[in-house]
Amino acid sequence: MVTFTPDVGHGNSGPQGYAEIRNGRYSTRGRDGRATVGGPHAIAVLGFDGKNPTEESPHGRRLFPEYQLEHDLPQGRGTLDINVPAR
Repeated sequence: MVTFTPDVGHGNSGPQGYAEIRNGRYSTRGRDGRATVGGPHAIAVLGFDGKNPTEESPHGRRLFPEYQLEHDLPQGRGTLDINVPAR
């Protein structure tokens, strides 16, 4: 899962965007996503194995710690490759 939260500290506002990552790809415009507003964002990437979901962990076991970064997203359509470093 990847979430895009407008960075109010840098003057950006609007709804949070998100997308499910499948096979290493995501789209905020697809069925499993919500489009973003442009401008500065705090981005968080979460990875789960999808196996044995529970009420406490509906996406299964976490694969890595939450990865966070900041990025200035374009106002229109665009792409952003996110490389989560191995730890």
